Amino acid sequence: AKFVVGVDASKDMVQIATGKSQHDSGHYKYLVEDVRNLSIDVIGEAFSIVISVYVLQNAETVDDLFSMLCGIRRVC
Repeated sequence: AKFVVGVDASKDMVQIATGKSQHDSGHYKYLVEDVRNLSIDVIGEAFSIVISVYVLQNAETVDDLFSMLCGIRRVC
C-alpha cells in the first residue's frame, strides 16, 4: 500500500503503532477514533480496501455491529 491509515479507539494503541512506524511515518497515519464515527471527513479520503482486525467482535448488539459496519462502509 502507498499509504495506510490506522484507526483505534484507544489512545494507547495509537501511540504504540505510531512509535513502531516512526521509521516510515510518511506512509502511515494513525487516528484515535471510534469505528462507528468514521467518515471521509474524519479520515480525509476514501479507501479501496478496509481491513478490520479485533473490532467487530466488540459489538454488544446487532445494532452496534451494524453501526460499526456502516462506519467502515462510509470510508470505502
